[in-house]
Amino acid sequence: MVSRSLNPNQLTLELDAQSTNHPDLLACMAACVYRRGLTNVATALDVSHGNLSVKLARADRGEKKRRFSLEEFERYLERTGDYTPIYYLVGKYLRDQQASRDLALERVQQLLSDLPQQLIAAGLPASKGGRR
Repeated sequence: MVSRSLNPNQLTLELDAQSTNHPDLLACMAACVYRRGLTNVATALDVSHGNLSVKLARADRGEKKRRFSLEEFERYLERTGDYTPIYYLVGKYLRDQQASRDLALERVQQLLSDLPQQLIAAGLPASKGGRR
């Protein structure tokens, strides 16, 4: 989800797991293409569905000549309106560090609040006043 702030040069993105849960950009592109339908996307990109399928396959299969190009990437965005690959890149490389720290601090606070009960459950004394 994208929303605009009062500052016209700032966007707020809420990234879902679907857009960021890929090992790399090519896997994200393949998921997007197959979700929309290989033939539909191939038609939109003006390539045959066989060539598109090969381009989205892993390069380690020996096929070095046919790769998904940046031009095709941009054409995909323009013609499908699917910005999931951009959200993937943003999620992977531009995560808000402060938001990550805040989330980590929330987790630490939750762990600390659960600690006394966990100590009691383990049979250890859980005193709040420290050692005596």
